Amino acid sequence: MRRYAIFAIAALVALWGAAAYAEVQNVKVSGKVEVKGVYRDAYVTQGINTLSGSSSQVVGNEDAADANGAGDYFITTGVLNVSADLTDNVSAAVVVREEREFGGSAVDTLSTAAAYLDLKEFLYAPLSIRAGFWGYALGSKLILGDGTPDSASNLTFADLNQKKAFDGIVANYAIDNGNVELGFLKPRGFGDDREGEIYVADVNYDMDGVALQAYYIYDATGTGTNDDDARQYIGGRVSGTIMEGLTGSLEVAYLFGNVTDSNSENKDYKAYAVDAALSYVVDADKNANVGLGVCYRSGDKDIAENGSNTGDYEAWSAPYEDQTIGEIADVDTNVLAIKVSGGVDLMEDVTLSGAYYHFIADEKVAFGNVSRDDDLGDELDLYLTWDYTSDVQFGLTVAAFFPGDAFEKDDTALEVKGGVTVDF
Repeated sequence: MRRYAIFAIAALVALWGAAAYAEVQNVKVSGKVEVKGVYRDAYVTQGINTLSGSSSQVVGNEDAADANGAGDYFITTGVLNVSADLTDNVSAAVVVREEREFGGSAVDTLSTAAAYLDLKEFLYAPLSIRAGFWGYALGSKLILGDGTPDSASNLTFADLNQKKAFDGIVANYAIDNGNVELGFLKPRGFGDDREGEIYVADVNYDMDGVALQAYYIYDATGTGTNDDDARQYIGGRVSGTIMEGLTGSLEVAYLFGNVTDSNSENKDYKAYAVDAALSYVVDADKNANVGLGVCYRSGDKDIAENGSNTGDYEAWSAPYEDQTIGEIADVDTNVLAIKVSGGVDLMEDVTLSGAYYHFIADEKVAFGNVSRDDDLGDELDLYLTWDYTSDVQFGLTVAAFFPGDAFEKDDTALEVKGGVTVDF
């Protein structure tokens, strides 16, 4: 029944869009060109998998700079966005993009990065619809933000690929001080028999300056080739001003559903994620601020010990998330991350900001021949930006990860990224 409903909506969208063909009121062209250099040393992959002790995930290996053995890397990214406003509240956009290594074969070739249409006041005023392929993101991107995690990329540092989009149809209904959104999405990059369907129900409401959000997500993409694997998420987020100069946010999400393990046994998901943050403006004139944050992602003891899971799957799993919990570590499961951050304008158009993380494993792990431990380590990330003009920005990122007692090797992991972006 749900497939018939999807086909019916798609047919209506196609007919509505066809009726507007050639009724162009204006066309806008925009885009960006980005040139970036990257240096990495003393770690193999971007992001620590805290549910695997595989040597390929070891941070602090001074003999390998990255997965392809290259320590430095230059890349050019070009993006062109063409959008058209049509009659009857109809608009459409197409985005093409290419990412290519300087003088090398590493490339994410020129291709369509987004193609979608918007129908405003569809049937009646409060309802709007977007359909096509675009960078859909839900809230803080805790669960949905990257629709192409399995997309093939020949880039040397594939984690820097900017391709992030879902195919889908999303209906948005405006209510007083908020909106209700219903979506059907399909992530790209599947090469097996997974259903690859994601259903979203999202409600946002503004209550006297306090933003409230509640959502439900049904993810049928599974964890392997089993069609019966499904993740379901329910969560909520609140954010706003606590007092003058002090803002805060809190998000809690629960993962449930079923999964089939390697022994073809059905298990239940029972996992949690919590994000909490406070930010205080010390000096508004200099944009000086300090912040404190906590990120929790539940882990599973059996998986952490590389053993067979004998009960519920308690490890947090969100394959389409797009958050950064540490430039290098970027841990997204089995972790408690404590973050201290801050920033200040050094001068007009020049901003320095940074964050310090301490990572603690929810369930003890071991990387290499060491005793299992919950001390994953610490990370310091520094960011310097210079708004050269309103359209040109220079940026520099310096990050260092200091492995904790859970790692056999303790060499500091280092990353330096710098570049310039021109928007037009």
